[in-house]
Amino acid sequence: MSERKPLPQGYRQGIITAITVLLGFSLAFLRFWGTEAPGEWTTRSIVPGILLTGAVVLQIIALYRALRLA
Repeated sequence: MSERKPLPQGYRQGIITAITVLLGFSLAFLRFWGTEAPGEWTTRSIVPGILLTGAVVLQIIALYRALRLA
């Protein structure tokens, strides 16, 4: 079997930073859109809300995997 090559210096820190920035913006948008924006929830607004929540969950999973040392 071939040996694993180590990641380039700074790669892991860059990935973690990118994920946290994207996650922060996604959570801020979800908070504004879900609680602070005027208007009522409709069926047409629930579907994107569920999709956005799913995206946030996937970003949290990606962050968890990037923070693991293994």
